[in-house]
Amino acid sequence: MNNSMYKRVCILGLFSLLVACGGGGGGDDSSSSSAASDNSSTAASTTSGTDTSSTTDDSSSGITTTDSVDDEPVSTTDDEQAAVDVESLSNLFVGSENELLSEYTLFVGIDTGYSDRAYVSICEEFVTKDEGGYKVDYDTCLIRGPLNEGVLVTDLVLGTAQQELIVAIWTFDGSQPAYYVWRYDENLTNQSLMIN
Repeated sequence: MNNSMYKRVCILGLFSLLVACGGGGGGDDSSSSSAASDNSSTAASTTSGTDTSSTTDDSSSGITTTDSVDDEPVSTTDDEQAAVDVESLSNLFVGSENELLSEYTLFVGIDTGYSDRAYVSICEEFVTKDEGGYKVDYDTCLIRGPLNEGVLVTDLVLGTAQQELIVAIWTFDGSQPAYYVWRYDENLTNQSLMIN
């Protein structure tokens, strides 16, 4: 009877182990999908001299990859070498004068001299009209608000890709806004947008 009990405990233990590990059947989705992709992929290998190529086609995902190893040096043109150099970060050279900044601060100083109410918009996107003037995308404004006695003094933090802005100053006398275009000046250390 002791031997029979031992057999039952062993069988029960093995059964529990199989159930806990997936039991060789369905299991989790990742193991079955990788098994399915292994079954549907085909591999071909070609060897000639020192060149070894292998192509794998995974028809379930529509991906074909080709790996090639060649022990002989391949001659490249200057254009091809430049493309290789660009792709490799180990060959990247950055001059000591480049601070690798992704943003900069723009000082904004506006003093219109208006004692009447005025409103300012500083926006990123605009186009110059053929007949003159500007078409401003007011959804891209960084600042929209009233001037305090015709004055606005603030700092804007801009990404280095932002090279120009448009300023529209509105007065409440019914006239068209006054437009000012600011452009990044690479010769200046500190950028500023001044309107007097």
